[in-house]
Amino acid sequence: MDNAFVNALKYVFIELIGKIFYFPIWWYTTGTKKVLLFISRQISALSETLSIKILFKNLFKPMYGDYSRSGRIISFFVRIFHFFFLLLVTVIWILVLIILLLIWLVLPIFIIYSIIFQLTEIKEHYLITIIHGIL
Repeated sequence: MDNAFVNALKYVFIELIGKIFYFPIWWYTTGTKKVLLFISRQISALSETLSIKILFKNLFKPMYGDYSRSGRIISFFVRIFHFFFLLLVTVIWILVLIILLLIWLVLPIFIIYSIIFQLTEIKEHYLITIIHGIL
């Protein structure tokens, strides 16, 4: 009976409380590494899906085998427009991924601050004051 109680206390203090204190370390090391790998896979998959390399490689080749002067000029400008549109889509997607990474990094701090705010007698949330100051 006594051994089971000691084992239960060990489990509570070492496993549960230890994992609670290890969580921020995991979040900012292994978790962030996994998020960065996800972002790099997303960027490479987007590049492969949009075929930007192939489009850039074929920039000066005429479309549909039209080797006339007007066909080459039209093909060049269509591909330039297409290239810049796809580049814009890629930049927007990378910005979205960077914003998600920043949210990932700030989220635990915001949650801990919100928990402290709820448990204390602070009358005004300082984060709201900062946001109103920015806006």
